[in-house]
Amino acid sequence: MREQLALLVAGENGCDYCTAAHSMRAERMGFTEQAITDTLAARADDPHADAILHVARDILRSRGRIDDAALDSARSRGVSDAELGEIVGHVALNVLSNYFNHVAEPELDFPPVAPTKGAGMEAKWRPASKVVLVEGYSLLDRDGRTTRTVDDVRIAIEGGFLHVKVSDSADVQVVSAPAVALVTYR
Repeated sequence: MREQLALLVAGENGCDYCTAAHSMRAERMGFTEQAITDTLAARADDPHADAILHVARDILRSRGRIDDAALDSARSRGVSDAELGEIVGHVALNVLSNYFNHVAEPELDFPPVAPTKGAGMEAKWRPASKVVLVEGYSLLDRDGRTTRTVDDVRIAIEGGFLHVKVSDSADVQVVSAPAVALVTYR
């Protein structure tokens, strides 16, 4: 169900990267092409899953200001209040990922789902003068020390993740978008 919610939100937000990624993942999980198409349209054969997808789309389209009729419909089809809370959380998390990808425009490294504006499958590395992470997250500097700030690095943004190379010989370090406080380009 989490994968279906991620796919639905990506499709609703027009996030080519996430739609491609979650379509591929759903296929690998055993979803048929029709099930993927249905998910993007907020439909499912299972009545409970169908209700979850409908209410998720209503939450997304209303920006969380869902009306009582939509809530009553979801509840009448077996969606509990606890599930409603989880659905809101999944919608919010996936909107964050979609919006990050809209801003970052990462290289498309999954099979595209038409239409797409993603580019090839090779990471687009660029110089950054500074990368700062939020409190509680860290990278390794050139000397192998743990730090929240690294200077004069190369970065690539892919799928809601920041890839960081502190030197040509260093391993690529990957952090999720919410862990990034600042990136300054040269």
